[in-house]
Amino acid sequence: MYNFPLVSVVLPVYNAEKSIDYCLKSVLEQSYKNIEVIVINDGSTDRSEEIIQTIIKKYPEKRIKYISQENKGVSVARNLGLKKALGEFIAFIDSDDEWLPTKLEEQMKVFDENNKVDIISCNRNQEHFDSFLGNKFKVLQRIPAKMLFLKNFALTPTVVMKREAFHTVGYFNENMRYAEDLIYFVRLAHHHHLYLLNKSLVITGKGKMSFGESGLSSNLWEMEKGELKGVSIARKLGIINTFESLFFYTFSFLKYLRRVFISKVWIKTNTTSNKRND
Repeated sequence: MYNFPLVSVVLPVYNAEKSIDYCLKSVLEQSYKNIEVIVINDGSTDRSEEIIQTIIKKYPEKRIKYISQENKGVSVARNLGLKKALGEFIAFIDSDDEWLPTKLEEQMKVFDENNKVDIISCNRNQEHFDSFLGNKFKVLQRIPAKMLFLKNFALTPTVVMKREAFHTVGYFNENMRYAEDLIYFVRLAHHHHLYLLNKSLVITGKGKMSFGESGLSSNLWEMEKGELKGVSIARKLGIINTFESLFFYTFSFLKYLRRVFISKVWIKTNTTSNKRND
């Protein structure tokens, strides 16, 4: 690359003492070096702050902004990070996720070589897509906004976006507790070109399922209501029409039933396994 623009990495933290160490270190040890990390402690009551401060002292040469606030929710924390960001590009990571060492370097190379790319995501947890719903996927695949309601190819910790894309849609919806990131990236993809780098460069939730195990996504019904609200918002914004909204409502509810089934099978399997180990 001939150009190494600054990337601002927004990292909200809430009671993440078990994961913040490997998460933050995975950002600081990226092969792409021109980064600033904005850590927002959203009212943690565990040892998160202590661990973060220890890491900051261990990496004195790194640009780390640490902000502590009362617990206000992940969207408020992310928005505060966006307000403090100075980079030409903005990336996100959650406190239980981990980036592979070349994650940013590979995504920034795509920006450098493709002017048409405004937002780029990548795969996670060893995923790779040869095709989706009959569409053959390339190494660099355009993702239309509507496709995100079928499968979210823009999970928050995988995304890097140009600063001007952020200026178009503004901040995360602070009134949504679930699926706020989905509707945010749907809005981005509606106004700008979102591409998937079809390569797994992120480990989310220590490689666990993205639902039904821990954190916000463990509350499947609330998560489903958030997705349905996202469809409603997209219809009101004119991103989808009424017929499409009915289709996505139905598709989302079927995904919810599938998640409930898989989650119950996973819990039953692991409970049986634990009993055998005992």
